[in-house]
Amino acid sequence: MALAMMNNIVMDILIKQNVDDQLHTKVYVCHKIGHVPLGETSIIIAVSSPHRSTGHRMVMEILDKIKQNVPIWKKIHFVHGTDDDDGKWSDKSEAFWLQQ
Repeated sequence: MALAMMNNIVMDILIKQNVDDQLHTKVYVCHKIGHVPLGETSIIIAVSSPHRSTGHRMVMEILDKIKQNVPIWKKIHFVHGTDDDDGKWSDKSEAFWLQQ
């Protein structure tokens, strides 16, 4: 589900470009799955386009839309947790509609 949503986000943003830019723009998105240590990169977005400003704008738009729309859950584990502590789901998700 999340991969399909990320793909749709990229395609929707790419389609908004003019035809010439669409032919010469490449997009790569990779989101880490599983445990991500604090401070480690969890998502990579790369865009090559004929115009630098277009590429920068697309990266930010893709990131914002992924954070707002894709159901990626974060579970926080504390250093001083107990042995039976299985972590805590974060309530800091930007996908506000996922919170209950």
